Amino acid sequence: MISTTLWNDYNAALSAIESVSRTSNIIGEYAEELVKKVSNGQLAPPSQKGYDIDANGVRIQVKATRQEGLPLEGNTSDFHNEEFDKLIGVVFDKKGRIIKVVEVSAAEAISMGHKRSDGAWSISWGKLVNAGHDITAYYINVVLP
Repeated sequence: MISTTLWNDYNAALSAIESVSRTSNIIGEYAEELVKKVSNGQLAPPSQKGYDIDANGVRIQVKATRQEGLPLEGNTSDFHNEEFDKLIGVVFDKKGRIIKVVEVSAAEAISMGHKRSDGAWSISWGKLVNAGHDITAYYINVVLP
């Protein structure tokens, strides 16, 4: 049962997060902040297509999901072009803890992706976390201000 207190706490937390977020994809934004910190990069403008972080000329596409645990279900959100150098996938559990972070080159991402008729791509999370280079150790203890 969802109590009034729990409902009010949820909405207060959501409002606080929305007041500092750039988009409605809160999970993705948090992952982007983590990748930005670890890579010493800069966030691309919210409307930038193709990548999310510029890390000294390396364009990084960030994908994130929050799931119960492994094995993972579903696909990444769409990406619409190949204008990135690498893709970093961040997997959080239902409590927001990092389960796994993987990195693949753009070529690897495209080769394992599903391209739809509208030109957008997505990748199965199960395929991504098993094919990528596991870089979880670089992220597990990162604390954002």
